[in-house]
Amino acid sequence: MVRPFLIMDPVPASHAPADAGAVSAKLHELLRQHRFDEVLVTARAVLERSPGHREALLCAAIAQRFRGQIPEAFTTLASLEQHHPQFSRLYEERGRCFVALRKAQPAIDAFLKAVNINHALPGSWGMLEGLYRMQGEAPNAALAASHVATLRALPQDVVLGTSLFADGDLEAAEALIRAYLLKHGDHIEAMRLLARIGIAHKIYFDAQVLLAAVLERAPDYKAARHEYAFVLTELHRHQEALAEIEKLMADDPGSRPLKVLLASARVGLGDHEGAIALYRELLRGDAQDAEAHLSIAHALKTLGHTQPAIESYRRAASCRADFGDAYWSLANLKTYRFTGEELARMRSAIAAPGTGLLDRYHLHFALGKALEDAGEFPASFEQYRLGNALKRPECRYRAELIERNTEHQIKVCTRGFFAARTGYGDPSPDPIFIIGLPRSGSTLLEQILASHSQVEGTQELPNVQQLVSRLRGFEPEADEPRYPRILESLSAEDLRQLGANYLTETRVYRAGKPYFIDKMPNNFRHVGLIHLMLPTARIIERAPARSGPSIMTRLRERVSVLNPLDVVAATGELGAVQWGSPVRGRSEERAMVQISIDGDRLHLRVRGIDQILALRSELSVPLAHIRAVTIRPAEAHGWFHGLRFGTNLPGVVTAGTFLTGDGLVFWDVHDPDKTIALDIEHEFYKRVIVEVEGPPEVAAAQIDAARETVIRPS
Repeated sequence: MVRPFLIMDPVPASHAPADAGAVSAKLHELLRQHRFDEVLVTARAVLERSPGHREALLCAAIAQRFRGQIPEAFTTLASLEQHHPQFSRLYEERGRCFVALRKAQPAIDAFLKAVNINHALPGSWGMLEGLYRMQGEAPNAALAASHVATLRALPQDVVLGTSLFADGDLEAAEALIRAYLLKHGDHIEAMRLLARIGIAHKIYFDAQVLLAAVLERAPDYKAARHEYAFVLTELHRHQEALAEIEKLMADDPGSRPLKVLLASARVGLGDHEGAIALYRELLRGDAQDAEAHLSIAHALKTLGHTQPAIESYRRAASCRADFGDAYWSLANLKTYRFTGEELARMRSAIAAPGTGLLDRYHLHFALGKALEDAGEFPASFEQYRLGNALKRPECRYRAELIERNTEHQIKVCTRGFFAARTGYGDPSPDPIFIIGLPRSGSTLLEQILASHSQVEGTQELPNVQQLVSRLRGFEPEADEPRYPRILESLSAEDLRQLGANYLTETRVYRAGKPYFIDKMPNNFRHVGLIHLMLPTARIIERAPARSGPSIMTRLRERVSVLNPLDVVAATGELGAVQWGSPVRGRSEERAMVQISIDGDRLHLRVRGIDQILALRSELSVPLAHIRAVTIRPAEAHGWFHGLRFGTNLPGVVTAGTFLTGDGLVFWDVHDPDKTIALDIEHEFYKRVIVEVEGPPEVAAAQIDAARETVIRPS
């Protein structure tokens, strides 16, 4: 059967992916001109230098098919599959080769594999429709035809961008879909695709904003809600994720993907027994599910059941030969010793060209630990070096951001600063913070403390960093960041509320004992905030000198010293960071409102991706209906703006329509210090609060002068 349609992804021959370069563009151009001999000569030269070059292999196979060299095309496609097994267009081309041989069923199988990887291949769907009709399978033919019709109804850029995404061409997909959104506004599928690109890059914060905006417009879009729930779990907002999952499971209680997500949320909330029960239920449907075995093992390890955890890790490795995470998890137990057979399997998987990046660096770290335990230190160090080299590009770590933050913390958090704020914050003594570098012994210290009858261990809680994200906002001035400078302006009530929020949000991890431990090591960056909002909380620092070598030899799944907001801090624009590229400084087109005056009307044009977040792109207001203009209104610095019909991320962005006691208010604000407020009468909005380019005093003066001209004409 054909799988149900989900918007995913094609690449017509006329659009060579951006990562293919000039040579690939030349190959595609030669194909369009039917110069097949030249295609083969060019491809051969490329493959001599780069045997796994994706586009060269694909174009060579296409040229061979057109020349009638079908056996040679199959050989080329086999090589392409060895190097790029998840490349949809290789299966599409294989299907066309079978069509040339008039072999309908193998062609159908190949086209099905193509569309199950990349649902936005109109050529494959069209071929499936025709083949199914020839086979007399009318229902499948009709379903394939419906996919063709769906793709035709979508904007070409969205279909193409989705296809690029499915085949791993993330930078090309992102550039295409961003340009489309900026030109055409809030297309649901385009917004969702941009969010999925963010998820692929692990930029979960921006993905959450985009998916929230999608669900504002299409609350019944189940695939988007599923992705939204996933992103919430990745952001450690497990209670919110659970609410979204329950909405989805009400309509589909037997869904396997939803059960996996539910189990993940339960793990995040500390319900490991409940998660294990769910994973075991999943195994009853598929005993070879390697990920389920791995998840059970993780939960068993957390509960202290080491030997059952080892057995589950080994089952996971047996289900998939190159499952690097299973081997690394065994190595990370510290006491496990690999068998000779397991070492041979790891080396074999590392040598295999089809082993993916994630599995590969896990395998390097696992093998490094095994060699270290065997006393083969030079070989061990080489495996750690290779693993770190593969992992480093994923981390997006920028030392200068950490250094700058530390410098500003030192400037702000002086002895006099704290003395002047004696009595501020929430007086609860419940939290015990263990801070310091990773691999500094914080887990052992937590276990010692949690052995006391009045103290409970939790985990590395994300809540302090989430509070920091709200305070930080998007920092257009990287040299003068809003956080920690904003600490100086927080009132006693602000800090009491921050402390109370932390205690409320962490309650879900507690079981009722008087004291609890938060062992997030990187909270060391926010000791000032912690002491201000929770002045009686205990803070214990762990920073032994051995942390450095230990970090080098231990794979960190996330480099959490860098919050996702740190990456975009330098741009000053929500979503402006190019996920596939390094940050290059402040964006030239910052998201804000552009003001213009035309005759007797004031025009406010929302710029950039804020058009999506605010649910509209412009406003027009008669100057005569503006009663007053206020510079830097007090509510711009507040957190609650009313009932939301847009996007409200406190300290980050407020965009859209909000219902207050006085009526509807339109917002588009990133930086409260650059805002103006318009009090309006006889219009849909009673108040408009927007961020302007340049000093707000200048914008306010221009509007006041224009109002005077209209109200008191000369």
